[in-house]
Amino acid sequence: MTDQSIPLLLGLVVAIIVVIVLININAKNVSSKVSARVLQIENEKQFIERIQILKGEIDASTEEKLSEKIAARKEYLIEDAIRRSAGVTKGQVIEHFAPFMIVDILNSDEMVFVGSPIDLISFTGIDEHDDISIDFLEIKTGNSALSRKQKLIREAVLSKRVFYKKVYLNG
Repeated sequence: MTDQSIPLLLGLVVAIIVVIVLININAKNVSSKVSARVLQIENEKQFIERIQILKGEIDASTEEKLSEKIAARKEYLIEDAIRRSAGVTKGQVIEHFAPFMIVDILNSDEMVFVGSPIDLISFTGIDEHDDISIDFLEIKTGNSALSRKQKLIREAVLSKRVFYKKVYLNG
């Protein structure tokens, strides 16, 4: 070895040491970045797991509240149907007794029960007079309203589209 090669060799060793130190520093830097990213991913996984747990709790709570609302609505609808059915039955009973309940207005002997779509037809004055009137009676109770057919009949009467027809049957 020559005197000149020692400083070169020494420079080369120093350069190798510097490169090794830089590689080591870079490796530590990369390692810390990887560790930070791994920690971030773990935190994200925990966050997602917490969100899924909360979602499950919310879903269970929502389903429970929905089931309660459905049960309450079902109970209300059943009670409403029973109440309406009782009202319809009461109305049907009253329709049959109506001729006896309105004797101060019309004579029950002059009434004929039809049932549907009109409850009664009264032939007012038929037993006592030569001139009679024919009255279509629809008995209503509570808040009940006329049906479509009943409204059509009312309009036919008011518009004077009610006729007498005589029908002969061969037989």
